[in-house]
Amino acid sequence: MSETMQETANEEPIPFTGKNEAVSDEIVPFIERVEEAQSRIDDIIAEAKEKCAPMRDEIKDIKLDCHEATNVARAAMNHVVSKRRAAARMATKEGRMAPDHLKVALEILAAMPEENDPF
Repeated sequence: MSETMQETANEEPIPFTGKNEAVSDEIVPFIERVEEAQSRIDDIIAEAKEKCAPMRDEIKDIKLDCHEATNVARAAMNHVVSKRRAAARMATKEGRMAPDHLKVALEILAAMPEENDPF
């Protein structure tokens, strides 16, 4: 959405004139709170990336060791690892789903053609 247009769910775009200072003044504290929270998230992510760097290097070394020992292409190894990781995540999500929601999701997946399988 452009900066000069404001939209609501069921209405046509309304030109935003920027003259609605009362609303602007009201939302500034909320925007600042969101920005503060996002800043804390950014700090956590930066710290986690730093902490994870040695493990990422270890994973690279393991994949290189696998390639050198077995001649399996690193791309193939990456695909297998990614697929197993995705399957584990899905199993966790399925364990948290309501049984009727899971049943519907599995029925939809079963009905989909194989060419829609992302793996």
